[in-house]
Amino acid sequence: MSKAKEAQEIRTLEQHVQQLRKEMDQRLAELKVQVSDIQQKASKTVTKRPMLALGVAFVTGMALGIALSKSND
Repeated sequence: MSKAKEAQEIRTLEQHVQQLRKEMDQRLAELKVQVSDIQQKASKTVTKRPMLALGVAFVTGMALGIALSKSND
């Protein structure tokens, strides 16, 4: 009887894993759509305001450089 119970638990776990896979695949598809939308908006912003994008990249680079140099100390 314990083998039958273990087999039932394994089947239940497999069903849960399959359900999680389906949900993750669905969320991944939604995320891909959102990322493509964000990339399009970002590219439009960069082409409209190249100096602003350059400034943001410079400030971000400086912040990362300072953070990395302080972590080595």
